[in-house]
Amino acid sequence: MSSCWSMMLFQIISFRQDFFFFFSLCTPLSNPVNSRFMPGKYYCMLMRINVDCNACYRKLRRIILNMKEIDSNLIEQQQCRVCVCGIFKPSDVAVKIKKKMNRRVEILEIQEINEEVRGNNTAVG
Repeated sequence: MSSCWSMMLFQIISFRQDFFFFFSLCTPLSNPVNSRFMPGKYYCMLMRINVDCNACYRKLRRIILNMKEIDSNLIEQQQCRVCVCGIFKPSDVAVKIKKKMNRRVEILEIQEINEEVRGNNTAVG
């Protein structure tokens, strides 16, 4: 992974730690009725989507912003790359973007961020 992407991932993780701490305190873990609201794994996924015009860029941005499971995103229009981070299933997000954009979506990289890494980044930042 290039240093630019690793720096961006570090910034995303460090800014979002307070939210996850609050989310973990507010989520009841012992109630089986609320098991669908339990926090899952935190992923950062890099995808390639052909975003050739400003209308496609705006449509992709609107689709990503309306997904509640995505915490942060980065759309690079020139390189046709999209990075999304959050608590989601990577294949579900890619399929949802493909269906709504009606374009091919390539998953380039999926990085799972565990609790230890997230905890260490907030102590530094």
